[in-house]
Amino acid sequence: MTAMTPMNPMNRPLLLTSLVLTLASCASVGNIEESRLDVKPGGTYYCMSSKLADVDGELLCNWTAQKEEACRYDYRPVHMPKSAVSSPQKGGWCNNGETLVAVTSR
Repeated sequence: MTAMTPMNPMNRPLLLTSLVLTLASCASVGNIEESRLDVKPGGTYYCMSSKLADVDGELLCNWTAQKEEACRYDYRPVHMPKSAVSSPQKGGWCNNGETLVAVTSR
């Protein structure tokens, strides 16, 4: 069995700085900016079908009026009231094979 050698006092500030930076970076992970969509009557909105969630009377997804925007993977959830739109329907495909859903506002 080997004995542990004491830490060099010169390495302590470096170790402490590394620890603080690691904790700070972990604290920022997982913060996803959510927003609400201002639904315009007669508008069509698209999102990735894999991101769609029905939460408390709202459809939560990466809603956008442009198919190309909906195909991007920078997921920012947008709340849309279910009462303001049609039921989600097939909305096409992205170039990467991801399926889209579409809703039309009332």
